[in-house]
Amino acid sequence: MRRSNFGKNNQNVLSLSTRSTQMELKRNAIVFGKRRSVEVVDGWEESRELLEDHLNSLGHAITMDNPEAAIGVMDKLGSLPLNDELKEYARDINELGDQLHELFIQVQQIIETGDEGTARELIDANYESIAEQLEMGIKGVEQAAMLDILAQLHMSLSDFKATKNLLEQIKEILAGVGNHEPLVDTILEHMGTMYTALEEPEEALPLYTRSLGIQEAVLGKNSPLLVNLLLRLANTYNAVDEGHKSIQLYHQAITILERRKGSESEDLVLPLTHLSHVLIEEGEVEEAENSLHRALGIMEKLHGENDGRVGAVTCVLARALCAKGKVNDAVDLYKKGLQIMERNGNLSLDDPVLETTRTDLAELLHVLGREEESRLLWEQNLLIKEEALGRDHPSLAVHLQNLATCYALSKKFEKCEYILRRSLRILSASLVPDAQEISFPMLSLATTLYHLERHREAEDLAQEALRIREASFDKQSPLVGEACDCLALIQHALGKDDEAEPLMWRVLQIQEKEFGYDCPEVMSTLEMLMVFLGNLGKKREKSLLRQRLMKLQTKYKD
Repeated sequence: MRRSNFGKNNQNVLSLSTRSTQMELKRNAIVFGKRRSVEVVDGWEESRELLEDHLNSLGHAITMDNPEAAIGVMDKLGSLPLNDELKEYARDINELGDQLHELFIQVQQIIETGDEGTARELIDANYESIAEQLEMGIKGVEQAAMLDILAQLHMSLSDFKATKNLLEQIKEILAGVGNHEPLVDTILEHMGTMYTALEEPEEALPLYTRSLGIQEAVLGKNSPLLVNLLLRLANTYNAVDEGHKSIQLYHQAITILERRKGSESEDLVLPLTHLSHVLIEEGEVEEAENSLHRALGIMEKLHGENDGRVGAVTCVLARALCAKGKVNDAVDLYKKGLQIMERNGNLSLDDPVLETTRTDLAELLHVLGREEESRLLWEQNLLIKEEALGRDHPSLAVHLQNLATCYALSKKFEKCEYILRRSLRILSASLVPDAQEISFPMLSLATTLYHLERHREAEDLAQEALRIREASFDKQSPLVGEACDCLALIQHALGKDDEAEPLMWRVLQIQEKEFGYDCPEVMSTLEMLMVFLGNLGKKREKSLLRQRLMKLQTKYKD
C-alpha cells in the first residue's frame, strides 16, 4: 500500500466548614463588605488610581520575592495622601485577595482527596452568588476575580466547557473595567494561561498582551517581574505562527535576566532553550545552536557535566544539529544526553523527559533507516511503561503503535498485527466505542491486514475507522482523508473500483483544500484515480487527469 500523504454586595467567597448541601454552604458564606459608591473629592480619583498602580506593583514584587522593588513601592505609598476612604479601599482589596486565595487552596485540597462532588457543590454555590450580582448589574473587578478563581477550579476538574463559559463572562466584565483597577493584570494573565491550556492560543494572545501593557506601565519595561509573562506571551506568539514576535520577547526576557542576575544565571537556561526552538522553526539554526551552547555552558559550570539537567540541554542541542543536517552528530549527542539523564538519580526511568528523549531519538534513527536501534528504544519505552502502570493501561497504546510502525517498516507484519490488536483492545476497553482515539490503531491494523492480503478483514476495519472519524472530525479533515485513502486502496484490491473511486475523489478534494490545487501531494492520488477510471472505462476523465498529472510532473521534476 502506498504511503498516505496526510502528513469583590460580595457574598462570593464561601466558608469551607460545611460539606453538605448548597443551602448550608450559602448560610456559611464569608461576607466581604460591599464596595461603596463614594463621593469624589478633589484629587481623590487621581490619587486612588495612583495607589492602585502602586498596590499592583507591590503585589508583584512580593509574589516574585523581590524585596528591593517592594521597598521602593512602599516608599512611594508613604508619599500618598491616604485618606480614610482610600485606606479602607486598600484594605478591602487585600481582604478580597486573601479570601480568594483561601477558597482556591481549600477547594483544590478537596479535589486532591478525590471528593469532586463536594468541590463542585462549593464551586456552584459560589457561582450562584456571583450570578445574582451580575443580574443586578454589579460587574466589577471583584466579580471578575471570583469568576477567575472558579474557572481555575473547573480546569482542575477538567470541566473545560464550564471553564470556557466563565472565561467569556470575565471577558465581558473586563471590557468595561479600566486598566488602573487592581487585580486586572493578574486576572488577565490567569485567563491567558487557561486558554493556553485549552489549546486556544488565539484567545490567550490579547489577554496576555493587555496584562503586559498594564504591568509595563506600572513596573517599567525592564522589571524582572515581567519575565514570566514575557515567556508566556512569547510561547503564545509562537503557537499562532508569529515566531518573529516570539523571538523579540524571548530576547527581552533574557536581557532583563542578564541585568538582574548576571550573564551566567541558571534562570537564563529556560528562555535560551525556548528561544532556540523558535529559532529552529524560523530557520535561524546557527543562532539557535549558539543559544543552546550558551545554556549548556551555564549548566555544566553550575552542576558539572554529569548532571541530569546537563543531559536534557544536550538533547535539545542535538535537535539543533539535526536541523543543520548533522544527523549523525545529532544521534551521538542524543545518546550522550540520554545516558547522562539515565545515570542521574534525580529522574526515574519512566520520567516524561526521558520518555520524550527516547521517542525523539527513535524517530531520528527511523528516518536514518537504523530500524533495529529505533525498535530497541520503542521497546524500552513500552517495557518501562508496562512496569510502572501495568500491561493494560491506556497510555501504553501510543507506545504499542510506535513499535508496530517500526515492525511494519521492516515488513514484519505478523508482529505488527499482534501489537496493533493489543493496542486496539486496550483502547476499546478504556474508551467509549466511537472514541476517535480508537480509529488510529484500527486504521493501522487495516493497513497491516492489507499487506497480509487479508483484504476482507481489512475492509471491515477501514470502514469502521472511517465512520468513527467522520463522526469525530470535519468531513474535510486530513484524518478523514487518510481513512478514505486506506479504504479505497483496500477496495481496489478486492476489485471494487466502483466503490473506491468516489473515496479517492474525496481524498483529492481534501488534499487540494489542505495543501493547494497544484501541490505535489496530489500526484500519487491522481495516479490511483487514473487506475480506477481506466478499470471503469471512464476514458475522458482519465485523459483529463493525465494532462494535469503531466503538468505537475514537469513542475516538480527537479
